[in-house]
Amino acid sequence: MTENLLNKTQDSEEKFAFHWDTSNSTALGKYLINYEWKFINRWLPINELPVRILDVGCGSGRLSKLLLKNKMDVVSMDANASALRLLKQHCPQAKTVISDAHSTPFADQSFDRLLAIQCFEYLDTNRFVRECARLLADEGILILQALNRNNYRRHIRKLANTVFNRPLWENEERFTTAELFDMLVENGFSIKAVTGYYWLPFNRHSKSHLVNSAAFLEKALFLNSFYMLSPWVLICAQKRG
Repeated sequence: MTENLLNKTQDSEEKFAFHWDTSNSTALGKYLINYEWKFINRWLPINELPVRILDVGCGSGRLSKLLLKNKMDVVSMDANASALRLLKQHCPQAKTVISDAHSTPFADQSFDRLLAIQCFEYLDTNRFVRECARLLADEGILILQALNRNNYRRHIRKLANTVFNRPLWENEERFTTAELFDMLVENGFSIKAVTGYYWLPFNRHSKSHLVNSAAFLEKALFLNSFYMLSPWVLICAQKRG
């Protein structure tokens, strides 16, 4: 019975890892990684190398691979062993650690940059932000991606549900952008930059040829500046010394 349970757990981990690995190659997946990488890259100045980086919830390495390609000193951490095996297959040189994000095996102030992209909604957020503060050196940078509860899609759903007299469907959007700011500030961070994205009306598995056109419109209309209404946000926060 125990063996069957372990096999089921491993199968579940492998399916989850494969799910994220394949979705990264779709048209929408490429849009997301390109947008996120451009934001992250602003806070990885070459003249400050070596910079110690922790990629939290790295999955199969969508960001870690780019960091390694750019000769960055990165530790790739995830609780999913199958995802880390996929990363190792592509990048044998990757330094991987299997760990819970709330209680990591690293010493205080071990890193200069900490990335938490597309993993925040799976975590106990307050515990995780406190752990980030512990891990970062003074004036270290946390780059965090999160879903915004006060996004335009929710307002449209709320209006539609009112018109058709339906209950509002709740999903994983737990915080507004303002609440995220407050959480970070309360845990010793200063907000350095923020951008909104994923206004596109496609899911992350979409291979639609219209994704690029929608991304162009998002940029042309400066929708990134309306981060209080954006479905997703990227926040750069600096640990106060």
